[in-house]
Amino acid sequence: MLYNVLQLTIRALRVAGLVSVATGLLRWAQPMLQRRVLHILDRLPPTGLFDPPDDVVFGEYCRHVLRTLESSPRTEYLRSAQTELAAACERDPEMHWLSVELLQLGAEPQLLQLCEALERLSPGRLYLEWHGHRTYADAQRFSDHVLDEIRVGMRRKASRTGTPRSEHDIEDGVQRIIESDAAKRAHRARLADAMWPRVEADPDYQQYQRALGAFEASGAAELQRRYREMDQNVGHGRRSRGSAFEERAHTAFLLLEPRLRQRLRETNRHHHDHHHHQVESTIIEAPQNNTDEEQQIDPNLHYVTGSTWIDEAGNMVGELDVVFLNGDEVIGIVEFKSNCYEIAAAERQHLVKMQGRHSIRTDDGRRLRLTERPLFFVATLIPGHEYLLGAEAQVVAAITDALFGEQIDINDHERMAQLAHRIRDDLALTESPQDYMRRNPDHVLVLL
Repeated sequence: MLYNVLQLTIRALRVAGLVSVATGLLRWAQPMLQRRVLHILDRLPPTGLFDPPDDVVFGEYCRHVLRTLESSPRTEYLRSAQTELAAACERDPEMHWLSVELLQLGAEPQLLQLCEALERLSPGRLYLEWHGHRTYADAQRFSDHVLDEIRVGMRRKASRTGTPRSEHDIEDGVQRIIESDAAKRAHRARLADAMWPRVEADPDYQQYQRALGAFEASGAAELQRRYREMDQNVGHGRRSRGSAFEERAHTAFLLLEPRLRQRLRETNRHHHDHHHHQVESTIIEAPQNNTDEEQQIDPNLHYVTGSTWIDEAGNMVGELDVVFLNGDEVIGIVEFKSNCYEIAAAERQHLVKMQGRHSIRTDDGRRLRLTERPLFFVATLIPGHEYLLGAEAQVVAAITDALFGEQIDINDHERMAQLAHRIRDDLALTESPQDYMRRNPDHVLVLL
């Protein structure tokens, strides 16, 4: 009951334009929302894959998966779709080329396997560069919420520096920001237009287009669309990359802004102390105040969406939902997981990249290197339905691939134990989502 009242109140505050009040209320409610998520997670069937591992529990979970999927509409649809796909691969030379030669899946690929492999296929470096220009040019960055936050930031800076600004001056500043962004977007649009002929002539892009054409013409794309519609109808819809995602990204930024500024103050204090230690023998006296420290913090603390991880060879090796920046300094990352049972997987998804030599390429083409490990957060939602399987999609896929594809007998205890250990090793499973949330409450956001 309290949760429903909270949800309605926050929505009403947002509609009324009281964004800061809604944000404060949501920040205050985080412990209660996390307890609700933990209650949901504790009721899910255990997989036996997390510490401490239990092969007997894993076997029972696999039986639960089989019982759940055997009579599900998705399973029945996949059976019929698989028959149609096999016929398409047999009669269509282009589908044979796609599956056998390009994706190397064999002459009779599984529909989901084919779709996943096609999604991993790169359109080529030139297209990705063009897409970055085009995306930047088309982006509408300044919603009413963002503009309000810019105004608030200007007032704070004026108050902090003791330089008062009239509302007229602030509106002039906002207009200049809007006009500057429009000029940048126009410039990126010109770059995209000039680059497009090179993209069209690029062999990687031509191969990518041929693959998409074969997928569409054969009817496989329609099979995929029907499956996704059915997948959404049973409550496992994909996350939105549209306005809902942007709204959640902005909400996460507002919730975390105090933490991000605290991180900046700690970083600047560390740098200041290190510098002071190096030159202390030459310093006679220094003024004791906080203005210098605060002025080192870029008042244009902001976030970007649509960024990608880049390895040392320049290859794209992953996507990022939201990156928090202070100028060009990466200070935080947020991964969105609509399904709360995937929150532990969120950090595994980025951990190696945050610790290694990867860089981040933003959608406006900047390539940012990590000078230190950024703060990491995962944002999730209260589910609006009961979870049937309650495990990461990769876990369920590994189980179904083994039981259906490899024909592992679920009563073969030795092979089932081997399967459990293989899944744990392949997916680096150690910590359950409940344990992750209990260990990292300050790094988990529950949004409404």
